[in-house]
Amino acid sequence: MLNHKIVLNIIFSVLILTSCTNSPSNSKLNSDIKELHNQIDHISEDLKNIKSDAHIAKEEADRANQRLNNRSFYYRK
Repeated sequence: MLNHKIVLNIIFSVLILTSCTNSPSNSKLNSDIKELHNQIDHISEDLKNIKSDAHIAKEEADRANQRLNNRSFYYRK
């Protein structure tokens, strides 16, 4: 009797879960999730580009500061 109840509960649970997976809201949620993943990928790529540009700008600023330091060294003499 107990096994019969367990089997019926499992079958009922499976039926409920399969009905939930076929709902239209799931397809909307799936498309929203795919869109969010695409946006995340795009933002990640933008972030990589910004980091690269910031690194290049820092190197150029360091070189410019070095040139200014070299000029001020000659003016002090």
